[in-house]
Amino acid sequence: TVQSIHLPSGQPKGIKLVLEERELWSQSQLKRICNDCKKQLPILINCCTVRVLLLQPDFLVQ
Repeated sequence: TVQSIHLPSGQPKGIKLVLEERELWSQSQLKRICNDCKKQLPILINCCTVRVLLLQPDFLVQ
């Protein structure tokens, strides 16, 4: 299924809400983006919320 990244008002949902809807939000308090991802050298699959979202199959094909 296609997931909207906007609220009905047109505002963007934000990474936290998108991940919560996919049941991927971790309570471990991940950073929004880690230093490795900032340098575009990611090594882990769950180092930060940006990485978790970018590795979702529907995001990979975009």
